[in-house]
Amino acid sequence: MYQSPSANKTRSTSDTGHVLDLAALIGLLGKRLDDPNVHDSFVRMNLGAEPVAHVVGDASIGESRTYFFPVAGVIVCETDYSAAGQRIGQVTLVGKAKKVYLDGQEYAVETFRGALPLSLKWGQSRADILRCLGCPVMSNDGISISDRPKTPIQETRDADEFQQAGVIVRLIYSDPCEGPSCLEEIDLQRTIGPGQK
Repeated sequence: MYQSPSANKTRSTSDTGHVLDLAALIGLLGKRLDDPNVHDSFVRMNLGAEPVAHVVGDASIGESRTYFFPVAGVIVCETDYSAAGQRIGQVTLVGKAKKVYLDGQEYAVETFRGALPLSLKWGQSRADILRCLGCPVMSNDGISISDRPKTPIQETRDADEFQQAGVIVRLIYSDPCEGPSCLEEIDLQRTIGPGQK
């Protein structure tokens, strides 16, 4: 099937031919885990297999679930601390292939190859991004991300947050100790109120 060059700029194709569209990934935010479209998207991103949920907590105190989609370069986090049902709270786009260890499993997560929000590019310097986008809504110099489920080892990296069409776009940069801070990961989030359906 022919895709125009412009289509390749906005989508990433996995080995099975599933097209990962940034708008579709953003569209997952706030959706319930039991939504059939979410399940179908998860299976496609996981090359036709059921994804494994890494669960923290339980139904009585609330829980969060993390799903890895290594070939797609995507990590999805869902939470339920209000007993209102699992909702997708964060979609992470990985910009640098890496190995992640969680619950005794190793994931070789590849680079997300689709279009990035805010017309960004992987490896773009923080200085260049701030020059192009202006002042972020929030900026964390040396954000500690040890509590993030995909990064159990203590790390400290810089991050900036911007907003685009109701979505929080958190840009996470490489460790400044390794050289100039460059875009390495993007978290997409949106605030989900307890009464939201």
